[in-house]
Amino acid sequence: MKLLSAIRTYVQAKRDLGHIFVADDRMLRSFAHKAGNVEIVSVTASMCEAFYRSKGPTDTMPRRKHQCLRCFFQFLVSRDHLAKSPLGAPPPRRKKTFQPYIYSKEEIRKILDAAEDTCLPAGS
Repeated sequence: MKLLSAIRTYVQAKRDLGHIFVADDRMLRSFAHKAGNVEIVSVTASMCEAFYRSKGPTDTMPRRKHQCLRCFFQFLVSRDHLAKSPLGAPPPRRKKTFQPYIYSKEEIRKILDAAEDTCLPAGS
């Protein structure tokens, strides 16, 4: 079975179950574009990794792409189109850089005073 045919089968199965399945359809077609319309048994872990590590609009895209491919390959394995998934381990999670900050009462007072000054009409 060729990759694009497998993707069409998978997408149709999801839609038959009531899923809208637009974003994952696009993502899988993008994978097929990058990998080529090869036989699904010839898809390798390196082909998958090249796809999910390619730049996306956000840092969460590699994990999202990996998740999409994981579900796709699980579908193919469950229907005996593949003996096992060619997909490797998921990419590492992005380190969180957010550091919470608790304002002091004095800082809150200054912020509120500054906001009040900017909200008053001239001459008040």
